[in-house]
Amino acid sequence: MKFVPRSVMVGFVNALAIMILMAQFQHFVDKTWVMYALVGVTLAIVYLFPLIYYTANPGRR
Repeated sequence: MKFVPRSVMVGFVNALAIMILMAQFQHFVDKTWVMYALVGVTLAIVYLFPLIYYTANPGRR
């Protein structure tokens, strides 16, 4: 994409992600502990799996 600078695209995508996150907050109020546990497990998978994968396979990066 030569018409739109990379910094503009990154800023737009980040703002979009923040808006989606803020729209989801209302769904997290007054829920059971199971929902919070599932969110925690999901975030752990998203953030820790690449760390474990690239540590075990250093040539893949």
